[in-house]
Amino acid sequence: MNVLQSGISKFVAADVPTVDLDAPVQAAVDALKNSRYGAVYAVTEGRKLAGVITSCDMIKFSATDKPPQKARDLATTTKVVGIRQDAELWQLLKIMNGENSINKRFDRIPVVNERKEIVGVVDRQALRAGLSDVQIPLSGSFLG
Repeated sequence: MNVLQSGISKFVAADVPTVDLDAPVQAAVDALKNSRYGAVYAVTEGRKLAGVITSCDMIKFSATDKPPQKARDLATTTKVVGIRQDAELWQLLKIMNGENSINKRFDRIPVVNERKEIVGVVDRQALRAGLSDVQIPLSGSFLG
């Protein structure tokens, strides 16, 4: 089997930082401060992925008159890009490199199951490390 057709499970870290969408904003701030990914994933009951909170989301509210009350007030909840846990490596690489619904390159991406519940995260650094000993016959670099 071609390496690019293998599954992504060996690149998925299960210690994904999450916060309930209805949690107080301080819980989201604390989770973001403690996140090694620079992001916290907002979830609904059952860990269903509902959004993402990054430092950019924090900045956009620092200049508003109405301070955020809940994590949902900070979260980007539209056009959240994730990948299914049963995806193949080539699909992950394409999505992370900008071939996705918002044409944006990602350094990390949430991994979800068939019920859209978050089960992990893949970040570019871990992906590079995991692929460092694999010979992939490519003319260019997928990992930028």
